[in-house]
Amino acid sequence: MHLDATNTQFAYWEKQVGIALNTKLPYVLREMSSVGPIGMPGVSDVFGASLWTLNFFLYAASIGISSVQMHMTDNSNASAWQPIPMYGHQTSFVRPQYYAHAAVAQIIGNGNGTTQISALKTSNVGASYDGRIRAYAVYANDKLQSVTLINAKEANASASNKGSFTFNLNLGSDNANKDVFISYLTADGADSQTGVTWNGMAYDDVTGQASPSQNSVTVATTDGNGKVGVPVRDSQAVVVNIGWQLGVNAVLKPDGSQSKKSSAASRDLGRGGGGVGGCVGGCGDGACGGGGGVDGDVESLSFVFLLSNWRIWSYFFLSFGFTHCPCAHSRSVGFFYGGVAYAL
Repeated sequence: MHLDATNTQFAYWEKQVGIALNTKLPYVLREMSSVGPIGMPGVSDVFGASLWTLNFFLYAASIGISSVQMHMTDNSNASAWQPIPMYGHQTSFVRPQYYAHAAVAQIIGNGNGTTQISALKTSNVGASYDGRIRAYAVYANDKLQSVTLINAKEANASASNKGSFTFNLNLGSDNANKDVFISYLTADGADSQTGVTWNGMAYDDVTGQASPSQNSVTVATTDGNGKVGVPVRDSQAVVVNIGWQLGVNAVLKPDGSQSKKSSAASRDLGRGGGGVGGCVGGCGDGACGGGGGVDGDVESLSFVFLLSNWRIWSYFFLSFGFTHCPCAHSRSVGFFYGGVAYAL
């Protein structure tokens, strides 16, 4: 799973995004997928596609793409879920890719309207991990809140001894001696079609409801300089959130009150926009301890998530809204869940 392919394919589009932003018009992508038009068995319907999707959403956010809409049909291997019985299943079912959507919903909802995303440069990753390592800084209220780490080196479920890559993070002196809570997007391997979890949650194939798959919480502590090493298994991604476990805080309404319709929990959805960016320390190979400070332009974003009951509908729309920093406004967004529209 070579993530550099995304950057190569979008090299020209990045220029178009810049032109669009200069005109104050949004740049929108439609009918996106890892493989089109209806996916490919063994590629689009396995856990590796979930890692690709997570990276693609965060990459799109980091370069200022205003909307990303994923292609779905009722007979597509690339759909995040299958709304009707097909492909040997007797019911509707959730594909691994869906868990990437859930992860992005939590990552953005965690900012309560202030989330910003910046791609980080990685260094000293070693030849075997070249093109397979990604890191994204996520800001809330103008401060670093979390870092998403992706290790896309292929390790299939049958591999008995999977490798790992250690990200050496420098979260800054403001985050010295702080607990960081680690949420995993994981499965047995890149070729897994089932057994996927995000942040300890699994989604029911028929109802779509989230339920805990494990109750343990992984916590690490930064040192006196705000540094911490985080190992990520091959074919796995994690979110390192500063101060609390991702998903425990309710999303707030614009007036500051809690919304009963929405939260940062994995089955609920958030909103974002506004703020200015900053920087975060870089990542490096665990063996050589590489890395260093990295500055990056940060895009502010809002988030729209429309999810109909998948037994009836088979259309999924994931939208990011961005403005170049500095900026000082928020955008009201909403989500559509189970046939009911909610404003956030």
